[in-house]
Amino acid sequence: MYLIIVGAGRIGTRLVELAIADGHDVGVFDKAAERCNALTKRHDAVAFQADATKEVDLREAGVEEADAIIAATRHDPVNLMVMTLAERLGVPKRVSVLNNRSAAPLFARLGATVVDNPSRVAAQHLLYAARHPGVDAYVPVAGGVQLLKADVEEGAAIAGLPLKDARFESGVIAAAVERDGQFLLPRGDTVVEVGDVVTLLAAEAKVDDTIAKFRGKKS
Repeated sequence: MYLIIVGAGRIGTRLVELAIADGHDVGVFDKAAERCNALTKRHDAVAFQADATKEVDLREAGVEEADAIIAATRHDPVNLMVMTLAERLGVPKRVSVLNNRSAAPLFARLGATVVDNPSRVAAQHLLYAARHPGVDAYVPVAGGVQLLKADVEEGAAIAGLPLKDARFESGVIAAAVERDGQFLLPRGDTVVEVGDVVTLLAAEAKVDDTIAKFRGKKS
C-alpha cells in the first residue's frame, strides 16, 4: 500500500514507523526541512518538503496513486484542506487527526475518517484514572457512553451476586467478564466473583455509582 502522511511531527513520525514496519510504501509531507531530513535519515520513506494543501504539490508526490492519506497536523484547517484535495484527486481512504470536535461535521461531509488527537485522548485517560483508580480501558464511545473495565475487589457490593441482582441503573450494560484468563459472555445468572474484570458500557452520568459497586470497603 502506498500511504501519504501529512505532518512529520510526533504523531506523523510514529505513523511512519508503524507503516514501514507493516510493509507499506510511505511518502511524508512537511514544510520544515529539518523534519524532512531527520525523517529520511531514520526511515526508509520519501519526504516531500512541500505544502500538502496545494494540489500541484500533492500531484508531484503521486497522490493519485496513493491508497490512503493521513493528515496528522495540529491544525484542523490544514487537515481539512488536505482531505478536500484528496477526495477531489480520488484517494480512496482518507483519515485525519481531529483537534477540535466542532469541526467533525466538516470532515464527515468529505467522507473522511477522523481520530481524536492522541494528546487530548491521553489527557482524558489521565483525568479518568485520577477519578476512578483501578478502572482500565476507558474509551469514550458516542453520545456520552463510556467503555471501561472494572476489577471486582474484596468486599465489593457486587461480589457473589448474579448480574441480574447487581441492580445496574438504566444506561449500564455488562458486556463481558474476564476470569482467570478466560473470557465469558455474561448472562443474568452469571455470578460475579472477586478478581473478575467486568467490561461495561455506561452512560457518563452513571459511571461513578456503577464503579462504586466494584470497590471494596477500603477503596
